[in-house]
Amino acid sequence: MTQIDYSTWITKQDAAQAIGVHTKQIERLGQEGKLQVRKWKRPTGGTPIVVCHPKDVERLARERNPENGAFLVPALKEPADNGAQAVAVRPSVEQFLDALAAAVKTRETMSETSEIRLPLWLTLQQAVDYSGLPKATLVHMIATGELKARDVGAGRRGGRWRICKAVLEELR
Repeated sequence: MTQIDYSTWITKQDAAQAIGVHTKQIERLGQEGKLQVRKWKRPTGGTPIVVCHPKDVERLARERNPENGAFLVPALKEPADNGAQAVAVRPSVEQFLDALAAAVKTRETMSETSEIRLPLWLTLQQAVDYSGLPKATLVHMIATGELKARDVGAGRRGGRWRICKAVLEELR
């Protein structure tokens, strides 16, 4: 029986970051059989850690974030002299640059046609990203009444405060 080398597998925390989910979701994906998850005790000792199969992590990350995939230049196929199977070769610099230019052009076309729409009410983190102001500044402005915001409660997902996008526009 072949022993699996779990040292090459990805930790639960790193897998969650790569896929873009919380570690609890990694556990659920393992229970659902969508991700191979194992407990592994390092040779150096210590508490066992949860590790995930790298190919499964890569597949799930691609499924969840298809536009963030790696830029790959396909290998060129050259026929062998003796008529045998084609052999993959590294592309030339010119071929690489052509492929890169095509990818950039595709990306530009996508950004021209796709519009990013923000909701009317933003979480505090979305307001930070939208306004460019530090989080501490926005919190201070809310506390002093300088920035109007709605308190939706601390137990809700996404934070306690909701800030109207139009109010942030007035700050400009």
